[in-house]
Amino acid sequence: MTRRLVFVLPVLLAACTNSSFPDPPVEGGTVVGITGLYENRETTEALQAPESARVGETFTVRAYSYGSSSCTDPERVDVDRKVRQVEIVPYDRIAPQGTVCTMDLHAFPREIEVRFDVAGEAVVRLRGRSVYGGTAVTERRVTIY
Repeated sequence: MTRRLVFVLPVLLAACTNSSFPDPPVEGGTVVGITGLYENRETTEALQAPESARVGETFTVRAYSYGSSSCTDPERVDVDRKVRQVEIVPYDRIAPQGTVCTMDLHAFPREIEVRFDVAGEAVVRLRGRSVYGGTAVTERRVTIY
């Protein structure tokens, strides 16, 4: 049990101490959400999309950010739509640094309606922050037929 706590505690502390990309405001505020929980690999569960869809068919993509359930609130999501690509960036409101936060890691889902009007391979990309610092990117390829 002790060994598991040693591994989990740094990840939870990173989530609660507001690791940065970009630097979170000292007084709290809106930041790009944490979407990357692992070092050197993508958080595959952070983005859910179907493997295929029909041309012109609207489908739902689910994107997650993560943080303390007591100090993080989902605020908004920016969606940049192109012919064969959708990029999703979640934003969360965080409590000011120094605020006492619960040591849990809560998932904050967002549902985004997506539609591609051209057949072929499309990309749905989730861009956020990593608990280890820097950017976290997760992609799903969707075959449009």
